[in-house]
Amino acid sequence: MSFKYEDYNSVDGMKRFGEIAQDFDFGPNLPQASFPESFVRAYVNQFEGVEDDDYDNVFFKIVFPDFELVAMLECIDNPRYIHSQNCILAESIYAEKDSQIMPSGLYSFGTCLDDRGHIQLMVNLDSKSEKYGQIFAWRRAHDALGTGDNTTGVGFVAHSLQDFLDSLGPEQ
Repeated sequence: MSFKYEDYNSVDGMKRFGEIAQDFDFGPNLPQASFPESFVRAYVNQFEGVEDDDYDNVFFKIVFPDFELVAMLECIDNPRYIHSQNCILAESIYAEKDSQIMPSGLYSFGTCLDDRGHIQLMVNLDSKSEKYGQIFAWRRAHDALGTGDNTTGVGFVAHSLQDFLDSLGPEQ
């Protein structure tokens, strides 16, 4: 059995992300969306001159409406995992059927950690938005948006994926 984007399940597949970045399939509960060219370029080039451990123990700041926090990058996902992770995040057995779980227009492409757990790295793929291509963070949740464990909101991370990658550094 073949999985969606199976051929992109490696660093080599990540370097070929531009082949599938337009009208990307995020699963049955989310609309297809296209990644901005600047995102694709930064995503593909993130491996140039990078050693295997360069992204170990690197941190960045997230600015939420009411607070700021420092998080540790866990990973930037390969295309196959971007697809499967968004499929999983877009629905929940804890929320009513057809409830919105994830913030509109934002799609997960990676994970980071803080002392409370997992936070999803999100990119705005609403091409009509002035925030198209910007990077945000959303605490992984299972309840409908705005209820239960899903009330933290969205935190700003960077104006682009390249700005995000450039901001990574040791914990301060």
